Amino acid sequence: MNLNTIVNIIIAAVFIIIITVGLNSAIKKEVLEKALTNDSIPIDQSVKQHEFSKLEEEKIYRNYTIRIYRNDEAGDSTLQISHNGQIVFRKASHSFSIGHGIGAQKYDQLIPVGSNISGDGFHNLVVTEWTGGAHCCYVTHVFDLGNTLREMVAIDNKDSDTTHFERRSGERGLLFITYDFAFAYWKASFADSPAPKVILRYCNGEYRLADDLMRRPAPNSMQLKRLYSSVRKELSWSGNIPSSTLWSAMLDLIYSGNTGAAWKLFDLIWSEKSTGKAEFRDEFQKQLETSDYWEQIKLLNDGKPVCRK
Repeated sequence: MNLNTIVNIIIAAVFIIIITVGLNSAIKKEVLEKALTNDSIPIDQSVKQHEFSKLEEEKIYRNYTIRIYRNDEAGDSTLQISHNGQIVFRKASHSFSIGHGIGAQKYDQLIPVGSNISGDGFHNLVVTEWTGGAHCCYVTHVFDLGNTLREMVAIDNKDSDTTHFERRSGERGLLFITYDFAFAYWKASFADSPAPKVILRYCNGEYRLADDLMRRPAPNSMQLKRLYSSVRKELSWSGNIPSSTLWSAMLDLIYSGNTGAAWKLFDLIWSEKSTGKAEFRDEFQKQLETSDYWEQIKLLNDGKPVCRK
């Protein structure tokens, strides 16, 4: 065998190797794309996994694998849930964390993957999503890791990264503590905007106000006078607009089932001003009705059940 023959054999072998590697890569790519675009999988088809995404967090529970991939170049993350090796959920956002958000991770011990959070016997997974931005928005996703994956609820927490699950004696499941940001930036800076606390309980397939835990006795006349004195001491005015000290106290009363006392406080404060009262009252009421919890707040103040254990 002469030298030319040997060289030709080597060149042919290298060519065959190149072709084989290319075909294998193409086949793998085709298989992967089919797996990720299978119409039978209820996932966000717009999400494409970047080749330089890195695995940031992973949890395994029974036949489920929960992974969070981080793409620093694009500045986003992908939540991916697989069941028996097949992707069954995928969503992209600014960032995700398995469990609570960064401001409430001390409560993660209450919600290990697979624990019964709702109190209805489900094997639950909690994932917190941050959509990005100066404040907003944080979303708490609760999944059921049963025979098939099911997203039970997605709680929009708006600007709060401290929302969390909490265990209380006598409760079948965990309560969810969050805040209502309906009054964010209303006639005040964000820092001065009140966000009343709300307590939620899993009830008939959703998280609703735990009215029995939020309701408090109405203040008596002496308590109302003390509250008036406290608010008046901190209150300032800009024309006919009071500072948020007033409606912060009013919201605390309303979210404890005491709307009547809130309006009595309002009348006491406004007795010192001769104009603007009716306009402010109408604007406050309209803003209150923008709350995601407004219909439940009405029930709370009417003494009707919202979600009882």
